[in-house]
Amino acid sequence: MKRFGLMVILFAAFGLTACQSQTPTAPSGAAGQAPVSGVLHDDDGSGSMSARLTASPSTINAGQSSMLTWTTEQADHVYLDGVEVARSGSKSVSPSATKTYTLVAAEDDHRVSSTATVTVSGGGGGGGSCDDDDDCRSSTVLRGSLTATPTTIQAGQASTLNWTSSNATAVYLDGVSVALNGSKSVSPTATRTYNLVAINGSNRVTSSATVTVSSTTPPPVSMPTASLTTSSTAIQAGQSVTLELGYDQSAKLDLTGVANEKMKFVHVGEKLIIVFDNQSTVTVHPFFDSMGVPLQNITVEVSAGRDLASGEFASTFPIVSTLPLPR
Repeated sequence: MKRFGLMVILFAAFGLTACQSQTPTAPSGAAGQAPVSGVLHDDDGSGSMSARLTASPSTINAGQSSMLTWTTEQADHVYLDGVEVARSGSKSVSPSATKTYTLVAAEDDHRVSSTATVTVSGGGGGGGSCDDDDDCRSSTVLRGSLTATPTTIQAGQASTLNWTSSNATAVYLDGVSVALNGSKSVSPTATRTYNLVAINGSNRVTSSATVTVSSTTPPPVSMPTASLTTSSTAIQAGQSVTLELGYDQSAKLDLTGVANEKMKFVHVGEKLIIVFDNQSTVTVHPFFDSMGVPLQNITVEVSAGRDLASGEFASTFPIVSTLPLPR
C-alpha cells in the first residue's frame, strides 16, 4: 500500500511539472496581437461569431453620401442602429452631421458589435438635402431662393431678379449656369415665370418667381393748377399777387376766369407779369428759364378746353419786356 501511494504522488508531481513548462496562448483579440479595426469577436473567446462595419468614404461634405458595408459570421440576427438587417449587406447614408453607426450581431446570449463613423466636413450645424433617408432628420442644408422686384410691371419696364443659395455647388437660372448668388434685370414682353435650380451632387432644390406684365395703362399724373378768377376772390385795383410755380413739376395756368379782362403780358427775368386794366398785377414765377425760354412744364388754359403750351402761348399772345407806365 505504501508503494502504490508513492506512485500516485509521483504521477501527480510529474503532471504538475509538465503543465508548468507550457506557455499559455492568448485568446483571439487579446493583448499581444494586432487588433483588427472595425471587427469585434464574441467575448467568450470562442471566436465563432464576428461583425465588421465600414464606411466609404469616411469623410463627406454636407449633402453627399457614404456607403456602409457590413459582414458577419455565425450570427443569428444582425442590427444596424437598432434596425434588423441582412447578415451581410450595404446601405447608402447622407448624414447631416458627423455620425457613428453601430452594427450588432447576436447569437443566443452572445453579442458582438462594430462601429463606423462618417465625418461631415464643416461640422454638424445644418442638415443635408434629404430624400427619404432616415439619417437626415434636420433642416435642409441645400437651399435656393429666387425673388422678383417689382413683381408687376408695364410693357417696356424692368424687374430685378435676385437669387441666393446655400451649400450649392452649381446654380442654374432657366437652364443657364449663373453665380451662386446674384441678380439680373429682365424686361419680359408678357407675364413670365423664372426658375432657379440649386444643385449639390444628386440633390437639388428649385425656386421660381413670376413677373406679371400688366396691360392696363396707369392713369396720368394730374398736374397742379394755378387759377385766376373774377369770382369773389377777384383781384382788387392796384393789388399785386404772385403765383409761385415749381421748376420740376408740371403746372397749368388757368386764365379762363379772366378771359374777358383786358390784360398785358410782360416778360421780366424768369417772371411773366400779367397787368390788368385796373393796374392790378399777377406775377407768375417761374414762367421762363434763365435764357428767357418759356418752361416746358407749364401749360396755359386760355379758354374752356383750349390749352396752350408755354411756348405756344408766348408766340400767340404779345409779350413785352417793359412794364407799361401807370395812367
